[in-house]
Amino acid sequence: MKRRIGIISTNSHFIPFGGAAQFIKGLYQQYLKDDWVVDLILDQPSSQIDFLKSLDLSGSVYCPNNPLPYSQHRNTFSFSDSINFEKEANIRSALMTALSSNIYDVILINSVEGLVPCYTMGLDTFTKVIFYTHVELSIGLTSKKDTPFSDRFISYYGNMIRNPGDIIF
Repeated sequence: MKRRIGIISTNSHFIPFGGAAQFIKGLYQQYLKDDWVVDLILDQPSSQIDFLKSLDLSGSVYCPNNPLPYSQHRNTFSFSDSINFEKEANIRSALMTALSSNIYDVILINSVEGLVPCYTMGLDTFTKVIFYTHVELSIGLTSKKDTPFSDRFISYYGNMIRNPGDIIF
């Protein structure tokens, strides 16, 4: 039986030549080479269909059926980005759909908004959950300087590493 990984990301990370998209593409290629089934779990349907096709998907792409819009979130901040609860809810919805038909050996979170759904669902008690980020601020490794994120965003996600559980950071 093939092993299965669910990679949680967001549509905004799928800029074909951006760092996050290339990271996911590299992961995909490595897991496929190692004979894993790889599912993508996204916050909304991807606008980068050509990029997704280039991945030669071995698994499925899961998105919420009725994603919440982000217009209200965009209205909540003016000078720095805040917590996007709608994005967290969209990821949770897609994750619930993925979990209804799959058992994962690993769940890799590649978007900070995937932390809360995974943590609150207690997924780390059933499988390995890894949070990989390029945003050191989200796990409290650096101080706020030249960042688009608000102090509340940094504190909210930085505190996630202090919660009990076995999510690997």
